[in-house]
Amino acid sequence: MVSKISFAVFDLDGTLIDSLPDLAESGALLLRHHGLREPSAEQVRPMIGDGVRLLVERLLDFAGAGPELDRSAATKEFLAIYEPRAAQHTRLFPGAIETLKTLRACGIRSAICTNKPVAAATAIAERLGFSDLIDGIGGGDSFSVRKPNPEHIRLTVHAAGGDIGQAVMIGDHRNDMEAAKGVPVPGIFAAWGYGTDEMSRDATIIAENILQIPSIIEEL
Repeated sequence: MVSKISFAVFDLDGTLIDSLPDLAESGALLLRHHGLREPSAEQVRPMIGDGVRLLVERLLDFAGAGPELDRSAATKEFLAIYEPRAAQHTRLFPGAIETLKTLRACGIRSAICTNKPVAAATAIAERLGFSDLIDGIGGGDSFSVRKPNPEHIRLTVHAAGGDIGQAVMIGDHRNDMEAAKGVPVPGIFAAWGYGTDEMSRDATIIAENILQIPSIIEEL
């Protein structure tokens, strides 16, 4: 396969991994500790994608937490619960490893650009056994900006030694597609993830399955 694209930037949650079970369970534990109403996993799904701080805000709003509960402290508490268990029930989406291997065999390097803290993202990549297929991780706390700011993609690619002019962004959230459009680089919307159809409006193309990614990149 010959392609002008030489660098694939992947979102993490909802794109490479199904992290909903661990995020939802950690959120439930946080709320339970404060005697608050716990959400189901499906209720947590649309809360994911904007980083930990906003996830915790949404969890607290869902549970009806009052202003006396400090949001910053709750975010730190959530991280203390979540980070040790980040890969307990989290799994790679079927075909993710095969896709990363196919891209590497075709000379296309890969990186992760996620609003998740970099420590958690790195631990997940290591525990799930795909860190050797990733050339860099730009977390939500790696730089002074994060998605949907396009600079998050630029800085992630630069830090991994890639050429932003030959990059593509793959993700399941509006933040991924808005950031890709802002760079600009092609944006492939991951329809198998957590995002809604409406979030794909800025996408260059929609992929229904992760195994389609190599052929889509070839066509780009």
